[in-house]
Amino acid sequence: MVSVKKLPMVIAGAVLSISSLGLEPAHASHPFGVVTEYPPHSDTQGIQDYLVIPPGAPGRPAYYEASGGLDVPPNLYTVLASSEETGGDFNLFTFLIEPTGGAVTHTHSIDAETLFILDGVFTLQLEDQTVEAPAGSFVYLPVGRPHGFRNYTNESALALSLTTPGGLDLLFEALGVPATGDGPPSREELESRLGRAEEVLAQYGLAVGTVPLPGEHLDFIVAPPGAPGRPTFEGLFGGSYTSLATLEETGGEFSYSIFSLPSQSGLPALTQSSYRESIYILDGELTLQLGNQTTVATPGTYVYIPPDKPYAFTNVGTTSVRALSISVTSVSVPESSSQWGLLGVGACIGAGLVRKRKHKKQRLANL
Repeated sequence: MVSVKKLPMVIAGAVLSISSLGLEPAHASHPFGVVTEYPPHSDTQGIQDYLVIPPGAPGRPAYYEASGGLDVPPNLYTVLASSEETGGDFNLFTFLIEPTGGAVTHTHSIDAETLFILDGVFTLQLEDQTVEAPAGSFVYLPVGRPHGFRNYTNESALALSLTTPGGLDLLFEALGVPATGDGPPSREELESRLGRAEEVLAQYGLAVGTVPLPGEHLDFIVAPPGAPGRPTFEGLFGGSYTSLATLEETGGEFSYSIFSLPSQSGLPALTQSSYRESIYILDGELTLQLGNQTTVATPGTYVYIPPDKPYAFTNVGTTSVRALSISVTSVSVPESSSQWGLLGVGACIGAGLVRKRKHKKQRLANL
């Protein structure tokens, strides 16, 4: 059941259209079965350092793919944090869909997803319910539950998309057409990438169809702009936090919040967290100290802070800062190894229960 008081969606575009694949919709069973681990891949043991990605993500990997079908505009995914860069714990993308674009209804058997709508309107199909998500909405899409989306407006729609654990960037690399800056690829270029589509989708646990996977599943969360009814509290150093998804609601995988900092406030002393922290700036300018370096993050900037890395942030400007905060639990760092940073405390408030899927560490070991 969709809880209207709750709420993103993420890399749902990874599933190619039924017409593209030549597959029939799954009404009684999923064509690919249930896959709980990604195929082996060695590149997730590499970079695990700070990331500061400026607005527009210049130089970052970006891919067009045809999850809505070859007869509608392709979706564009730009990688802000890759599986390699996060030790396999999550991916983060910006996700652009043009008018009439989107993804057919499909199910993930490995990764949970979120969407925070940055611009435009996503129309979401959440099992048997249709939900419109305008800019400022948050959506959580748990493992095993069918979902799809479309852009029925005349304007482009853009979302910040999280999947955990990581791995879907590898699927985009296998099936997508790299963006070159010259605009969308031709239909022929997109079609040429589909030769291994059925095999690759099966490896990544993606099934086209409308039937939930067997077993118990977490609830969808849909939080409209302003997140009415979601827990809100005052944090340390003048910050105000609204929880969009707690650890309890995501099965211990991650927490997600939106926070604001008034002028001349913030976290002035270096701290660290046992979580993988992400900050995405919506409004204002946030000054961050990342180890020995200081950077000013403007709207559209993404910042990734690995576990046990020191950081601090302040708002030294004259206007408030508004930003997203995501804390992803890490299988590579024991939760008791370091103190929680302010972001972790703010994002996780009200969680009540911290529990991980026991097979997460095993499946990430195979990446």
